[in-house]
Amino acid sequence: MATQTINYLHQIDQIDDSVVEHKIVDRASHLLIDSLIGSSRWAEKARRLVAAHAAHDNPVIFEGEPGTGKQFLARLIHQCSRYSEGPFVSVALGSSTGEVARAVLFGRTRLQVDDLRGNEKGLIELAVGGTLYIDGLMDTSPRLTGDIARFIDYARFNRDVDGSLRILFGSTTHSTGCHWRPSNSPKSEGVSCEKIQIPPLRERPEDIEALAATFIKQSCEQMRKELRVLAPQAVAALRNYDWPRNVAELKSVVNHLVRQSRPPSLDATLLPDYMQIPDDAKNISAVCEVDLDEEVKQFEMNLICAALRQSRGLQSRAAQLLRIRPTTLFMKIKRYGIEVADFRQQS
Repeated sequence: MATQTINYLHQIDQIDDSVVEHKIVDRASHLLIDSLIGSSRWAEKARRLVAAHAAHDNPVIFEGEPGTGKQFLARLIHQCSRYSEGPFVSVALGSSTGEVARAVLFGRTRLQVDDLRGNEKGLIELAVGGTLYIDGLMDTSPRLTGDIARFIDYARFNRDVDGSLRILFGSTTHSTGCHWRPSNSPKSEGVSCEKIQIPPLRERPEDIEALAATFIKQSCEQMRKELRVLAPQAVAALRNYDWPRNVAELKSVVNHLVRQSRPPSLDATLLPDYMQIPDDAKNISAVCEVDLDEEVKQFEMNLICAALRQSRGLQSRAAQLLRIRPTTLFMKIKRYGIEVADFRQQS
């Protein structure tokens, strides 16, 4: 069964037509500065991408791991676009069958779903005048994808159809194509669909502290608590973690920290056990200057020598002890200039 989340952005201010474009540009600049947090190359690129895609009506596919912020970027494009006065409708199709997904989008059957109970309208009709974000469509049905493309194509060339809306897509997989040719109309040149690839949080650790600070402020305001700050050890732990569920997991962890903490700081001891930095790793921060390559080389040489000593110079046995291939061991022995004969002579 599909999961629907319908979000409407009601704005009742009446805007004169002569200043609409100016207000959209001004709002877009404000939103991009306040909403896209971080100093990474991706954060800078995302600001440019949102501004560029908000300026046109073509469909966009957001590709990325779960929790990377695909719906967040879709909503931001909506807020910066000419559709911002209309609704933002979001639906996650998940593992829905093509028939159920088609009914949800086009309203061809009555569904007993909480958000749509007793309403035969599909989400496409509900989103007219605004933006429809569909997550998981690319994984549901190629036929349904064609239906969406045909709707976009038909609405473009039929002025009597009230089909003015922006459609955005989210996907966890790489889409094979981004140019649809859905109809036989001689006017149709196909529907151009551009892609935005969102990197996982682990590939942009420089954004973690700024994102965490933003989530802390939001959580403190929601829970009516005094503002907290991250302790240095907590910052180190957050940056050290791999974040398999990305920004969504970071926000969840921050909410947990704020809920469990007392002012003024969020201590690393409040983090889940799996995020704690081991004591031996903490000691590394006390080292001022280390030649990492030399330290790794010396450590590897010591292990190889210990294995050769135990095997009395028999390289195949030493390779088994080290769980590497004999050819790999031979290359390392040659690289480090280790004399295997010295270990054969030892009793």
